Amino acid sequence: MTAFIETGRLELKLAEEDDLEFLQELKNIPEVRRFHPELYPKNRRQTQDWLDSVNEQDGNLLLVIWKDGERVGEVSLSKPEEDGISAGTGVSVHPEFQGGGIATEAMEELIDYGFRQWGLHRVFSGVLEFNKASQKVWEKLGFEKEAVHRDFTYCEGGHQDLVEYGILESEWKE
Repeated sequence: MTAFIETGRLELKLAEEDDLEFLQELKNIPEVRRFHPELYPKNRRQTQDWLDSVNEQDGNLLLVIWKDGERVGEVSLSKPEEDGISAGTGVSVHPEFQGGGIATEAMEELIDYGFRQWGLHRVFSGVLEFNKASQKVWEKLGFEKEAVHRDFTYCEGGHQDLVEYGILESEWKE
């Protein structure tokens, strides 16, 4: 499949049926899953249902991140807000490829796409409080900490806060 977005070093391709096994594996890796509010692993059928629900909703983009011909992660952008001008986003990178700027690079391109092509006014993301690496990604991209949802979920042996980050189009890089 042709890349939906290219960064020079990465290709972001629309998630397809062929990506199902990779997406299931990625979401079930303990080091990845622990940073998401979803606590439980997903089997193939549940992963298929999730992929189908994402692909069936207008205004959702689920892209698989490719580097050097290999799947390394996924990014998403969705327009859940009724106003049509706000979108949520998220990223997961396989542990073997973390720490090399892949999440930041992929998110930068996807967020830019949302502002320029969808005419978004605001993009936001929620991060569990103990996920310092993701917080650094959002801060590098210019996002501001907007809210803390106290005791949002139970994981890592206790209740965890969710930190919400956001950025406005007027704050985005030119």
